[in-house]
Amino acid sequence: MTKYILHGGRTSYDSPSNREYFLETINIDKKSIKLLVVLFSRDKEVWEEKFNQYKQIFLNLHSDKDIEFVLAEPDQQIFSRQVLDADVIFILGGETILLMSYLKNIPNLKELFENKVISGSSAGANFLSKYYYTINGKEVRHGLGWI
Repeated sequence: MTKYILHGGRTSYDSPSNREYFLETINIDKKSIKLLVVLFSRDKEVWEEKFNQYKQIFLNLHSDKDIEFVLAEPDQQIFSRQVLDADVIFILGGETILLMSYLKNIPNLKELFENKVISGSSAGANFLSKYYYTINGKEVRHGLGWI
């Protein structure tokens, strides 16, 4: 069964609710986890920095999990293979429209996500929804409509 975990955003702040969110993201019945970090909602120039930042956030949880972190590749075929190999897909927030431009063209994306943990923050939650509100555009927009 696919497990969706949605978060409103501002996950870079250290808070009890954010720690709870990250712990729930890796709360699966496995000791070793492959966690795919999807940063398509951000400019490529910051991907490495954000990847390292969130890797450290997960490591600071002091969980008993052995986590292998993988940075998502924008190439559709590589990304599809990465999703299939991952246990957890962590989709970071940013610009929903930018994230959608990457993900809307992935063939069978919903099927690729089956039986995974899909954890989305802000834009990572928006794109899954039928509708979402954008502060910047001050309008309601369409997501993929899965939730």
